[in-house]
Amino acid sequence: MKKLLYIIAFTLIAFQGFSQTFCLSYDNPSLSGGMFSVDVVMSGSADYELGSSNLVFSFNDGALSSPTISSALLAPPFYQNPSITNPSPGVASINIELGFENLGETISASGTTIATITFNVDDSAMTSDYSWLYNGGTTQTVVFLHDEATQIFATGLDDGCLMPLNQVLPIRLRNFSATKGRELNTVDLNWASSTEVNGSHFEIERSQDLENWNTLGEVDAIGESTTAQEYNFIDDNLPLNSRSNHKIFYYRLRMVDKDGTYEYSEVRSVRFDLDGKADFLVYPNPAIDEVYVNLSGITPESGPATMNILSLDGQLVKRVVLETSDDIAVDISQMPSGVYYFMATQSGETFTQKVIKVD
Repeated sequence: MKKLLYIIAFTLIAFQGFSQTFCLSYDNPSLSGGMFSVDVVMSGSADYELGSSNLVFSFNDGALSSPTISSALLAPPFYQNPSITNPSPGVASINIELGFENLGETISASGTTIATITFNVDDSAMTSDYSWLYNGGTTQTVVFLHDEATQIFATGLDDGCLMPLNQVLPIRLRNFSATKGRELNTVDLNWASSTEVNGSHFEIERSQDLENWNTLGEVDAIGESTTAQEYNFIDDNLPLNSRSNHKIFYYRLRMVDKDGTYEYSEVRSVRFDLDGKADFLVYPNPAIDEVYVNLSGITPESGPATMNILSLDGQLVKRVVLETSDDIAVDISQMPSGVYYFMATQSGETFTQKVIKVD
């Protein structure tokens, strides 16, 4: 992960001849589950109380989209709930409004995190650049001194103390599958990256409840590549026994960068019955808006499987074609709450699972 910080100076111009410096910077960049987040930090030459503010920055909209405030220090009653807007492509504005005149949160000279901004990751192969904008007043704020109610309007003569962040997003996964292995009681994991920047390794994790995960092993990444790279791992240590009718195993990849930052892949699943045969699985169950369908027993040579979703009275609600054993996302957000039967058929063989839809 490459981070580039430029340390520069920014000056507050006080109405009564008072001057103070303050800074805007980014911290704790994090990439997980297709989302990227970064903290917004304010600091200064001395403590001050933050007033109504309009903080504007640019970002690479080829890599990221839909910025939102996922958490904020600034909240009622001192402030209105902060908002973030997109005045133009690749530009975001954090809007802070005081709830009461001359009252504000104390900003430490050493730095205070005022908000966390989260983006959707559209292309993790691209560099995401963040820069505070100053064009004679775009980045501005109102602050108040601790020892008096003097209002200070923060503007400046240059780009002082606005610290940009250069973030190189790590490995971009092209595909990932988990299927019953050719050897008895094994699972084959196969994946491919389309690009890799500063990649270190992949950690293979397994779970039986989607909450507790165990690391099975590591596979080294190529590290730097702009072409597809293929990887595989065999799980030959499945905890199968005769005390249960079936076992469901969930898998994910932890893709680790050379500086220790990481991102998780989507989850894949395989179900084993007592005879070792992989079966049909719909999860999570119950579900709200979306389920994943895994038909590990599908054989591509026999053609795609057809899955019908039926209501309790046998009415067809939705039909989906399953052309792969990979976990396929199915949107159920428009279906009323209730109990449904998911029935998948291929070459005369039918798999059925009852699923509960909740609001």
